[in-house]
Amino acid sequence: STPVWVSKIQIEPWLPYVYDGCTHIEFPIHTSPKFAEQVGLPGIILQGTATLALAVRELVNRETDGDPGLIAEIDCNFTGMVKPGTAIKINCLGYKEHLHHRDIFFNVLNSDNKRAIRSGYIKIRKESA
Repeated sequence: STPVWVSKIQIEPWLPYVYDGCTHIEFPIHTSPKFAEQVGLPGIILQGTATLALAVRELVNRETDGDPGLIAEIDCNFTGMVKPGTAIKINCLGYKEHLHHRDIFFNVLNSDNKRAIRSGYIKIRKESA
């Protein structure tokens, strides 16, 4: 289906290193080009949680006027790789309105137009808790 809106974000080459260091999510496929190649990857890849964080930031900025306190739930499936030095596209696929919250559906495409995140879902409260 046609997205409600699309946002493109550049993934800087240094981002996996900063994210790894700040989150202590240490796995060498994200920071060691040699290790990544040894396990059959095209080079280091961005952490899936980093990709999700960028998508959620964009959704919060666009859909809640920047208020992360309105997030009630987040869910997704990690399904593809994001290479540093490329761009991702966050696609807002639609909404479902409820009395006290809004369901927002999204996916994230990598630079090959393959889904890096599919079945993305975020539940946004209509008022802060």
